[in-house]
Amino acid sequence: YAFVGPEDFSAFRWSVDELRPVSVEIANPLAGDRPYLRRMILPTLAQTVQRNRRRGIDDVALYEVGHVYLWDPQAPAIPALPGGTRPSDEQLAALDAGLPDQPMHVSGIFTGMAVDSGWLGDKRPVDWTDAVEAVQRVCARLGAGARLDQPRYGDVPAQWHPGRFAFVVLDGVRVGMVGELHPRVDEVLGFPEHSAAFELDLTALFARLDDRPVQARPISTYPPVKQDLAFTVPDSVSAARLTDAIREAAGDELEDIKLFDVFTGGQLPEGFTSLAFSVTFRAMDRTLTSDDSERIRAEIVTAARSLGASLRA
Repeated sequence: YAFVGPEDFSAFRWSVDELRPVSVEIANPLAGDRPYLRRMILPTLAQTVQRNRRRGIDDVALYEVGHVYLWDPQAPAIPALPGGTRPSDEQLAALDAGLPDQPMHVSGIFTGMAVDSGWLGDKRPVDWTDAVEAVQRVCARLGAGARLDQPRYGDVPAQWHPGRFAFVVLDGVRVGMVGELHPRVDEVLGFPEHSAAFELDLTALFARLDDRPVQARPISTYPPVKQDLAFTVPDSVSAARLTDAIREAAGDELEDIKLFDVFTGGQLPEGFTSLAFSVTFRAMDRTLTSDDSERIRAEIVTAARSLGASLRA
């Protein structure tokens, strides 16, 4: 698990079924123990977290946007060109063909406390949901309808926690990964438990986005109606599936929906989870009445019931 050599974070690969790129070796590296260009940003961030922790800073949340370098062993050899003359277009094309692929990535790591408002305030340690929220915000700002795909236990890369990991998928293509680091990785690197991370291939993500102008939605001048709805849901029903059902049932009057609490155990039956949503309704042409609010609420409850979910009292 040491971050040196060509196999740094070797389990951070998009897929075991895809071509595994070979590291690009530097002819004259600045450091003798680091002769390879990075294939992912996460090892760089991990070293930064280690430096911060050695200086007594345990609560770290940082990110980096930058290039990674993936050498294709099938690429043609780079030609040696004479000096003092401008290369021809064909020679420049031959140079480009031999260069490694250099996609743009964004990566982040979260350690320590996610919330710490003082000795009388709330405290909450980081977990993988913080990394998931960061990924969802990046994708939402870009207008990318990416989803999370949680693989089977045996298909999770070794450096990730097997039960708290997902691939980020857009249009059927894996464009990133998110989750908690494996407890063994936390131990070896000296990270707090439940340290979380993500990495997205922005080049692959941008290639699948529609670059047409975005049509802004009109802004309603009427007041919103806000409600919190908590459902008892079978474990077989994902939060994303229930969110889609709520959105479809509420229709055009739904302005916003956020999942703010996930709870298991306690008085809940085995095999069920409590999912709590904050929903905001607003109409474009009128102020919503209490009857309107109750109607929308009833439609949401009916839609949730079709998935086996029930509204908690």
